[in-house]
Amino acid sequence: MLTFIVKPKKSRFMRSKLLVIAGIICIVVSVYLTLLFYYILPKDDSINNVILHSMGGLPALIGLPFLIMGLKERARNKREKKMRLYILQTGISAKAIITFYDKNWTIRINYKYPYSVVEYTYKDQNGNKYRNRLNEFPTEAAIRSGFQAGVTIPIKFDREDSSKSIIVIDSL
Repeated sequence: MLTFIVKPKKSRFMRSKLLVIAGIICIVVSVYLTLLFYYILPKDDSINNVILHSMGGLPALIGLPFLIMGLKERARNKREKKMRLYILQTGISAKAIITFYDKNWTIRINYKYPYSVVEYTYKDQNGNKYRNRLNEFPTEAAIRSGFQAGVTIPIKFDREDSSKSIIVIDSL
């Protein structure tokens, strides 16, 4: 029996990768334009040349926020992955009841809806009730596991912060 966690928000990894790549491309274009303007344009102090020489930095001003946003998102994804692995290894096993299950109609790829919305409630060892909602749960895993409202599913929640939980699916 193989145990795995379903990783929500897989699309964020791709988005952060695209932001970083776009930022790097803009900065490389900026360096290229700056060097091109430096070697092609005459070296006098006219206002036109000053403006043209400074235009090489414009793509860097556009690319830098993309690069920063992409790196911040990659760091957040890494932190979340680390937290999920920590909960999987040291978390407390519990049962949760699915209170809402439906396809996520906002994301469509190749005329299919690859993600589902899963909302579930569970109680910790003190009897406190928690509710979690995953908007990007893989539809195929949900169908194979028989998800529907009212079904009990296995989860693990964090020992220190019971509001953090992951769905654990057993498959062959």
